[in-house]
Amino acid sequence: MAALLSDKTRGRATMTPEFLKQICVEKRGFETPALNDNLYFHFRGFPKIENLEPYTEAKALWLESNGLQRIEGLDALTKLRCLYLQQNMLTCLENIHCLVNLRVLDISQNRLTKLEGIGALPCLQTLNASKNFLGDGDSVQELPACAALATLDLSNNALEGEPVLDAIASAPKLVSFNLTGNPIMTTPQLRKKMICRMPQLAYLDRPIFEAERVTAEAWGRGGHEAEVAARAAFQEAQKQKARDETRVFAEWKAAKIEERMRALQAANGSEVPGPALEGAARRTEGVSPTSEGVDVTKMAYTPETVDYDDMEVKLEDRDAPPPLACGDAESSVPLAQEPQLAASQPPPVPLSSASARPPPTPPAHVPGTDFDELD
Repeated sequence: MAALLSDKTRGRATMTPEFLKQICVEKRGFETPALNDNLYFHFRGFPKIENLEPYTEAKALWLESNGLQRIEGLDALTKLRCLYLQQNMLTCLENIHCLVNLRVLDISQNRLTKLEGIGALPCLQTLNASKNFLGDGDSVQELPACAALATLDLSNNALEGEPVLDAIASAPKLVSFNLTGNPIMTTPQLRKKMICRMPQLAYLDRPIFEAERVTAEAWGRGGHEAEVAARAAFQEAQKQKARDETRVFAEWKAAKIEERMRALQAANGSEVPGPALEGAARRTEGVSPTSEGVDVTKMAYTPETVDYDDMEVKLEDRDAPPPLACGDAESSVPLAQEPQLAASQPPPVPLSSASARPPPTPPAHVPGTDFDELD
């Protein structure tokens, strides 16, 4: 701690072993260096990377927003998978060949003029080198050597020239990259060219969908006319696909309705009503996009209602006995009867006006509540 205090008095922080242990404890880590997986040494103002040898089990290291000018002291961190060095003062990439398990490397917002040494990282999958000073093709010439690189961010640099595109297109597994903020973005038909050259590409400053890939590849084969024809064919294929899906859905729906009717028939021991069964079958027979003005694009989203309760009632009525004739004595049931008043209840008194209303009946006398009896 004394060394730490002396460093603070000099106006700078140093990565002393005591200070690193203190940071680990503050970040809910462990005082024993080998037990820490994540090392949060960012926003500390460290000018140099040092004293990291005991942290051999570290998987992720945060060193952004310090005053680092060199990459050093990482030889013992062979298990490191994520390294964050953004917002420092790095001028070159060095001493990273030992990071054989590194997957993610962030070196954005530095002073790099060349991506050197990244070809020695066999497991590197994500590289963020935005907001640096990368210029021509020599600055990115090692990209084809990154066998596992899938995501690349080179935005806001000074990249220009066809060699840059050649290096990017030569990355074997690259599926996403960003070039916004570079002079190379003014290259004519840049997006179509890269889509044609990289069959696995899925993102170039924005997502690449199937329609754009089909038209871009057609443009690469036959120019603008081929692109227009490919776009029309793709749209027609999408419409036909929607019609086929609608027809399959309608057939499945009719089969389910028929299956339900058969189940009701088995439960009630009678045959299914003919019109109901024929109606279910008629829903899929002769249905075409133009027959009887049917809009197949809406059929899949407009469910048809089937009144199963009413169908069950009809099936039950078929087993019921026939009704009696109108002349039978047993069928002579009065339709309505006037309610008979009880003999003890007086008949109602007609009231023609408010003055004809009878006076209210006084409440019955309850023994024990008369105040005269209290005297």
